Amino acid sequence: MKGATSPLIVYIFMIIKLEDQIKQLLDEKFKDTYYYYISVKLNSRTKDILISVDNDKSITIKECTDIHRYLKKNIGETLENYNVEVSSPGLMEAIVDDRQYNKRIGKYLEIITKDNENFTGKVVGIDDNYILLEVSVKPKSKNKAIKATDVSIVKIDKININIAKEVITF
Repeated sequence: MKGATSPLIVYIFMIIKLEDQIKQLLDEKFKDTYYYYISVKLNSRTKDILISVDNDKSITIKECTDIHRYLKKNIGETLENYNVEVSSPGLMEAIVDDRQYNKRIGKYLEIITKDNENFTGKVVGIDDNYILLEVSVKPKSKNKAIKATDVSIVKIDKININIAKEVITF
């Protein structure tokens, strides 16, 4: 059978096309808004499509539902074969988009760099290339009576960040 295409290859291309179609529709819907998508993940085995969306403030359940309806309306019956979930990124998920950092000013992050340095501190500044963390540094003293901590600002190059997660504080 010369020229026959494997059903698996056809299925893989169909999945890739669906993922691209979803991303394109989200780009169109979010154009000139403060919304953006973090990820679109398709699991062909479980027939799940997990879409993580966010905005520059905080996203509501109603907004996620509206986005879900928009996708169903514009993609049609292809989505009927999948379990589609549109949600905001969870608090324990890593920060993957620059816009997510802006929402974290004044909050605490744990950042692990590509050099395996670990920093935990309050975000006090952000620009295109760096994040400024206010971290507490305990002085190296063998005297246990000294419990003072120094506060310093650490400048972390975004390109050197391996993982960044928000730290939940009470």
